[in-house]
Amino acid sequence: MKYLLVFILTLQFSIIATAGHMMNYPDGPYVTIENDTTIEISFVLTNTVYVFKEYGHNSITFINDIGDFSSHSYTIKMPPLVQSKYKYNEASKLFVFSDIHGEYEYLCELLINNHIVDSNLYWSFGDGHLVIDGDMLDRGDKVTEILWMIYRLEQEAEKAGGKVHYLLGNHEIMPLQNDLRYINKKYQKTAELLDSDSSYSNLFGVNTVLGRWLRSKNVIEVINGILFVHAGISPKMMHNNYSLEFINETIRANIDMPRDSIKADTTLKNLFSSFGPIWYRGYHYDMEKYKQLTMSEVDLLLDYYDVTNIIVGHTVKDSIAVLYDGKIFGVNQDYEIREEIEGLYIENGIFYACDIKGLRRQIHANK
Repeated sequence: MKYLLVFILTLQFSIIATAGHMMNYPDGPYVTIENDTTIEISFVLTNTVYVFKEYGHNSITFINDIGDFSSHSYTIKMPPLVQSKYKYNEASKLFVFSDIHGEYEYLCELLINNHIVDSNLYWSFGDGHLVIDGDMLDRGDKVTEILWMIYRLEQEAEKAGGKVHYLLGNHEIMPLQNDLRYINKKYQKTAELLDSDSSYSNLFGVNTVLGRWLRSKNVIEVINGILFVHAGISPKMMHNNYSLEFINETIRANIDMPRDSIKADTTLKNLFSSFGPIWYRGYHYDMEKYKQLTMSEVDLLLDYYDVTNIIVGHTVKDSIAVLYDGKIFGVNQDYEIREEIEGLYIENGIFYACDIKGLRRQIHANK
């Protein structure tokens, strides 16, 4: 049975801060699944909390009016989400971006102008695959809007024969682990208003829709022979014989593990540390713990994981970066600077940098 729950949120996308007090901003919805047929939906508007409970349904559809764009419906299914597979070979074309950090308007502009979505933010990329290479959370003040848009686009892409791949970055995992150093002040206020023990991480708990959804995601995926990972895959992963499947499963299974327990376990410490796939920067420069990789080390990694290229975010570049003669690409630009935001488009082995205005330039072709 499907039930249509309509609650139109008029989202002004504004934060008014005076003397440390925040008011008149919208946030939500945050959805908690209490059991297989009971759901609680809450959101904040003008410092007022609204809470709805719905009973006896296998799924819920709500409509959310997101500011300047048309209303969108979001369908939430009660059964647990299926974990994403990590290898795909059928993508006709790919568009990749990362590290938007709550800058919803910039993301909308990037996707609209590059024809991934239409002017109303509906999927228009056909059977193409959209890869989100981590770090949608933290810093910016429109994280919730971005998450629900990705959640919806996943469903629309599937119906069109396409796919949305959302990979976890360090700024997805940090809030889940209650590391809140980088959250926007808006979300501190949200947590207080929603009485979530004043902790933003509780809004993404294991019984919440968004929290459960994030915990179903991979850290690494291979699409058309190209490896996608937020920060990088280090030689330490190869030397320890960590398969991609093992890395994904182990990180997913231990996201909620206390930090002291992670540090006490050698494998978990490797995966969650600066050598792990959500933190590693060894393609870009030397660090205290390791040197920048050589070309021969990169070749060994590519051979070991049987891939042609590696695409990463995490480390900021002025534009889409072509590294190691096109064997590695960096797709993270400064999230605060509109003109620097770019995506990477791939089709028939040719790589294009696409700016926020939709202008495309070829930067590499696989041999």
